[in-house]
Amino acid sequence: MAITLLAGCATFPVAGDEGGPPWIRVNTPHFSLATDMKPEPAEELAHMLEDWWAAMSVALASTAGQSVRAAKPQTEPLLVIALRSQGEREAVHYRLGGVFTSFSLVPPAMSIGNIDEAGGREVLKHELAHALLHQRLPRIPRWLTEGMAVYLQTAALDRDRQIALWGTRSISETHNVMEYGAHISTKSLLDPKRWAGMDAGLMEFRAGLLVHMLINQYPDALTCYLDRLEADLDLDGALSCFGSRQNWDFELDDYAYSVSFPERQTRYEASDAEARTTPMNDADTHAVLALLDFMVVSTIEPDFRPPRIERARHNVDRALALDPTNPLAAMLLLAGGEVDAARWDGLTRAMVTSNDGDWRAWVARARTPNLPGIELQQATARARALAPEETEVLRLTAFDALRRQQWAEARTLGIKAWLGGATDDFDRATLFVASAQLGHCEEALNWARSPAETKKLNETLLSIQAQLDQPRRPCDGAPADLQ
Repeated sequence: MAITLLAGCATFPVAGDEGGPPWIRVNTPHFSLATDMKPEPAEELAHMLEDWWAAMSVALASTAGQSVRAAKPQTEPLLVIALRSQGEREAVHYRLGGVFTSFSLVPPAMSIGNIDEAGGREVLKHELAHALLHQRLPRIPRWLTEGMAVYLQTAALDRDRQIALWGTRSISETHNVMEYGAHISTKSLLDPKRWAGMDAGLMEFRAGLLVHMLINQYPDALTCYLDRLEADLDLDGALSCFGSRQNWDFELDDYAYSVSFPERQTRYEASDAEARTTPMNDADTHAVLALLDFMVVSTIEPDFRPPRIERARHNVDRALALDPTNPLAAMLLLAGGEVDAARWDGLTRAMVTSNDGDWRAWVARARTPNLPGIELQQATARARALAPEETEVLRLTAFDALRRQQWAEARTLGIKAWLGGATDDFDRATLFVASAQLGHCEEALNWARSPAETKKLNETLLSIQAQLDQPRRPCDGAPADLQ
């Protein structure tokens, strides 16, 4: 299926009230496509996304662990932003073919590049794979999410026969990279810090090759590992599924020079879902444009970031001027962390009044600085009633249980939040306090030792302790700075 997009100079897209073309939203069961394309190609793109999502879901389920195969259904459509011209895409992405991102309380979203070209379609499928993996395995480590995305982006469809094929690798390209590319050890792949300092393309290539090898030569060990990602608190401990990894580098080099790479195929259910197209108002358009800049700003050279941030803030302000309770713009504003207490209070109060059924609004309301206790309890209860299994809600309710000195409940909810991807120092501190109060001293001390920056954890602990009526520390042997 060919989808023709316009060419043009590199110009950042704008909303209709600032001279831009009309924007539309195309809704399907798994996607909410926001675009300035014409309706017909936009609807074709939406159907294409549904087909690839179905095929990659089948591919993941056929190679992944039991917990992934039994994953909970998607709770909300994925926001996909597609721009009508090459010029607009270059102004947003520059050299990026696409990007998937997820911020706290901001719905996950992806922006896509030129899907008329084979490379553009591969990038789209790569980012779709990241979105699928984020939904199914929110704590997935970098090496595995990149490697699985490389593997899943090979998905090809025979829609007439409803057959999905994946696992194809170019033998010549693989051999060329092995011959002329820099060597990257599997130890480097498994180290999250190395991903920031090495060639991303080579890291992804090597991770994709490793996942391909594990799927075909160590399927049981990989299934064990994926299952444990769902349940184990310690991600490094889950690696024991693979036994010794000392020979991985040698095995992977041998695998790279295979005369052929195994492919897989299975039936999938082609989507026949209706694509519902509606106009987007200017407030929603400004919010989407702000999100675009925030999604890519970290990939831009620091000297060029200020204008992007300024433009994003302009679009947030404009969206809220047009619609003071626009949910996406409001969450982007709050995520920036530069909102004073009075504005936070007014904004979240208006949000929950206008949309009582939005769990994100209630979580944001509960995070309002200096919110009276009764309102905090009400906001927490409402968020829990709306979305008890959402990670951000679990974080909120875990801390609420801690505040009420319900230590067992706080520990249970904190662990569920941790397994859902809430793994910062605040979450460690919640689990430390709850475990210590229950007398689970070894467990508490493990949470205390985990962060590299002990000082930061201590500050978080002090913040939590200050809100407890009768804090006590029953565990002897805690580090002196945690007493």
